[in-house]
Amino acid sequence: MKIVTSVGVMRHSDAETIRRGTDSKELMWRAGKGIFESYPWRGKVAILCGTGNNAGDGYVLALHLHKAQIPCTLLLLESRFSEDGGYYYEKCKEIGVEIAFFTPETDLSSYTEIADCIFGTGFRGTPTGIAAEAIRAMNQSGRPVISADINSGLCGESGQGELCVRSALTVSVGFYKYGHFLGKAKDVIGELKNLDIGIDLYGKAAHLLEACDCKAVFGERKQDSHKGDYGYVSVLGGCREYAGAVKLANLSCSALRAGCGVAQLILPESIAPSVAPYLLESTLAALADREGHMLFDPHGLDRRLQKQKVG
Repeated sequence: MKIVTSVGVMRHSDAETIRRGTDSKELMWRAGKGIFESYPWRGKVAILCGTGNNAGDGYVLALHLHKAQIPCTLLLLESRFSEDGGYYYEKCKEIGVEIAFFTPETDLSSYTEIADCIFGTGFRGTPTGIAAEAIRAMNQSGRPVISADINSGLCGESGQGELCVRSALTVSVGFYKYGHFLGKAKDVIGELKNLDIGIDLYGKAAHLLEACDCKAVFGERKQDSHKGDYGYVSVLGGCREYAGAVKLANLSCSALRAGCGVAQLILPESIAPSVAPYLLESTLAALADREGHMLFDPHGLDRRLQKQKVG
């Protein structure tokens, strides 16, 4: 799963896809339609719109909700539109979608769901004015919020944002961005989905490590097997002043969780009594030490590392 390395790469990819023949209005239509199809809307829906193309996705969403006979209201922050956004805004007016302006007195709790279409991934800084009021109102509404592309107020590259929307679902458009995974993203994004709208990638991308990528690394576990069949791993460390690190390394059981058969904890003899009560599944091997610091004993180490695959 590709993650674009910067908002600039996403903009360039979008522009290059348009230059090569895909109409920008068609891309916006696909985005809004995809957001509509990504959530089981029940209505009535409040769609909070800023002034850019993120708002345009909201206008297309409104067209689909209206067609599906799900009541919705476009709540504008300003009467200002991008070129493509303005095109779909006029379509909404033509078919009679309800349109109003958001004010600090607007009661968002009277809606069933809220679509967040204020800021996109290019936003920087901290929201102010009516945008800040709208974000606070969404967060305080007690209603599920579905964010278009990224949560308004969240930086698309760092995932940071002093004031940002807390979403039940965020529908990324085109490709995931760093801001969907870094910084505060995990704390403010409930569910995350990516929507392929036919934008080709022109530029560098990172890759998201998923469970399916790791599956080939782990062999099949036979029913009739012994723990020794899956390898021995040793965790070695610790001293009198710093016994916590080796204790925590053992408590994490990372080697066992990753699939080894036996994990062995090797540590100085003098701290063994204080660490032993924290052993869960590991075996314990103590080496001679001097004043709490492990002595280099090649024969002792060789004996304890005989069967080890990893140390």
